[in-house]
Amino acid sequence: MISIEQRKEVYIRYFVNFNSIRKISRDLNMSRSTISKITDSYREALKDLNLLDEQDLSMYIDKIVIQPERKKRVVKPYKVTQEHINIIKLLVTTNEKDRTRTKKAKTTLELFNIFREELSENLCSISHNTFYNLVKDIKKNNFI
Repeated sequence: MISIEQRKEVYIRYFVNFNSIRKISRDLNMSRSTISKITDSYREALKDLNLLDEQDLSMYIDKIVIQPERKKRVVKPYKVTQEHINIIKLLVTTNEKDRTRTKKAKTTLELFNIFREELSENLCSISHNTFYNLVKDIKKNNFI
């Protein structure tokens, strides 16, 4: 993450001192693409504030150079319902029976694919890790 001081330095060098992006990148030891992204965002901010025609942009540095907002990705937590647990228990018990009778048990990934096929109409979004942990807990509680 680029500090505010570095961003202010880029702003001053580009908009006040009129240095090129290449010169700024050499002096500050930063990538040219990073500097161009920073200057583009500042140019947009200047455009939004109608300050492009101003002669002296150094007094607007505090309005323009602010801490960038972090984009948070919101992931809705998915809770496993009792219906899902019952289906997983049924799959695990039939798999254990197959293991003892015919010695042709399915792997956890195969069980997961079967589980996804059974719940395709409900659009179940349980991850493989969650499924694996549930299978492990069911085996631990039922068979040991």
